[in-house]
Amino acid sequence: VFQVKGDLDLSIGNIKYHGAAEIGGHVPAGFELVAGGDVGIMGTAESATISSARGLVQVRGGVFGGNLSAATDIHLGFAHEATITCGGILEPGKYLQHCTVRCSILRFPRGGVLVGGETLVSKELEVEVLGTSAGSPTKVKLAVPEEEDARADLERMTAEEKKLSPLREILEPKVMAIRQRLSSGGQL
Repeated sequence: VFQVKGDLDLSIGNIKYHGAAEIGGHVPAGFELVAGGDVGIMGTAESATISSARGLVQVRGGVFGGNLSAATDIHLGFAHEATITCGGILEPGKYLQHCTVRCSILRFPRGGVLVGGETLVSKELEVEVLGTSAGSPTKVKLAVPEEEDARADLERMTAEEKKLSPLREILEPKVMAIRQRLSSGGQL
């Protein structure tokens, strides 16, 4: 286990470790913590990149921005404007506000609020308050992530094909003329 007794700071720097990692304090903005095993943070994480390749991520405080990812579960106090991805259960304590979330199960253990952002859940969603009347769009999808990825790829390719269509209309007659010239013994 890679342990940091207090906050992650410049004296330690970014962490890339094959095993588990524990931070006794906060992870400030701009830092990267990449671990092979479980990640535990006693404080908050602010605009940081935190990931566990084979385990879970636990942030006892809140998450303000940044990217969190875990192979299994993620447990945190709350999150605001963060991107969160996990293969198992996401358990935010109080709320998720304006986050981009992708998980198998989203469960607020003590009620909880999901406001704003985009959430993709593949199996189960359990929340007390979903959305707000204040006008923050809250998008929630219950879908298989692979299908959503394929749908997004298809939309992207269709948009690119539309961009290339005018170019194709210009080039196809020119290519056909060159082919005819070459087939009749002509030279370029």
